[in-house]
Amino acid sequence: MALFIMAPFLNDGQKQVLLTLSKVFQIAYCEFYAMSLYEEWSKICVAFFEAIKMHMPELLQKQKTHLILHLVDCMRELGPSSAFSAERFESCS
Repeated sequence: MALFIMAPFLNDGQKQVLLTLSKVFQIAYCEFYAMSLYEEWSKICVAFFEAIKMHMPELLQKQKTHLILHLVDCMRELGPSSAFSAERFESCS
């Protein structure tokens, strides 16, 4: 769901989490990986994790939240996530 539709119902912390999550999605579903983007993408993933810690700490218990910290390193070693993803589409919803 688009963030602007939900915005009136969310506090500032929740908005920050969802905004950084949308940036993580852009990284996770990209079709290419350029080494020049490594630092920027790493910072985005850390920013998402920090937003979770501050505003939605209950999500820290989810394994996938922690795995986001390793996403960019895996992409650097293996290429786009579509090349190494072990999950079928919507299999873990």
